[in-house]
Amino acid sequence: MNLHATVQQQIHALIIRTDPTTPDLTADTPSRQFAQERLLVLSQWAPAAPDDQTLATMTATLDHYLETLTAAGCLALEDADSLAGDFLQAALTLDAWHLRKNTLMAAYNALRLLGAWHNPAPVTGSRPPTHLGEAAPAPSAKPGRKTPRNRVATNDEVLLARVSAPLDCTGSLHRRAAALAIACAGAATGEGAQVCWTDHGPGTPEMPGTLRLPGRHHQDPTNGWHIAQRTVALDPWSQTALQDWQAEASAAGRPLIANWSVVYDGAKELTHQSAKNSYDHHINLTLEVADLAWIPGLTSLSIGEWAAAHAALHHGLDAGAAVMGVDALNCLRKLTKADTRAYH
Repeated sequence: MNLHATVQQQIHALIIRTDPTTPDLTADTPSRQFAQERLLVLSQWAPAAPDDQTLATMTATLDHYLETLTAAGCLALEDADSLAGDFLQAALTLDAWHLRKNTLMAAYNALRLLGAWHNPAPVTGSRPPTHLGEAAPAPSAKPGRKTPRNRVATNDEVLLARVSAPLDCTGSLHRRAAALAIACAGAATGEGAQVCWTDHGPGTPEMPGTLRLPGRHHQDPTNGWHIAQRTVALDPWSQTALQDWQAEASAAGRPLIANWSVVYDGAKELTHQSAKNSYDHHINLTLEVADLAWIPGLTSLSIGEWAAAHAALHHGLDAGAAVMGVDALNCLRKLTKADTRAYH
């Protein structure tokens, strides 16, 4: 096996989850009993999906769940609370359990977003059964460190977070989604709050929007924390999220200043820890609504490194390195090291 194929396999395993027991369902297989709910869910998933494969995998998992409900004689989602838990417990691997849970969370949160479901998802708070493996403790970067090191987010987690970003918001509807969009563009620790409105290229119907990321120690490539300044293309969901927040933030005639941070509105410098904490806070709130905040090492940086891994998987390692702002060797090192961190 050549090196390129080996790297692709490593990155594939890093961000893509599968469930070996999910049936290969045809388009007309899902029960008509839940056809309307399925259509509503997919209307929210389609724009949030990072790629077609993720959408297909989670749709197949959703169809498997709906078929399970139908086979059990369930007539309405309101009667399916215990069956949802049983569906998770039937997973044969830890990856499959996470995929099933995140699929159900994303489905119910999509319905909540549309006003078709009014309670927390029935799998909220569920944790893997012990026979699938214990949560591995996230290794500390240095003795005494209290927060776990990050690991790379997965495709299903990103779709779930995107669907969940507008839920349970107070004060503003689109700020959390805008913060998530910056992370999905590849922002590293400390970069998110520094992204200003002038860094957002709105794009055209023919060309994707762009985001300029400020880098870190970008004038000293020999620095171990060096990340280059770079301009990255936005996917449609991220572009829409930023445009929606821009429209909301400029409502009632309040102008947006070009060098204002997109998400931080405090008085500190954009490089100050308070600005970074504010950016992380918006993403952490989304992770809480998605019931992902309990997972050790799942952070805003996890999503930034997911963006690099996703680009590398689909467009090659050089593309992933360009998103991360480092050379290809360091990009590969960061991604492969992340595979041994935290919880899988």
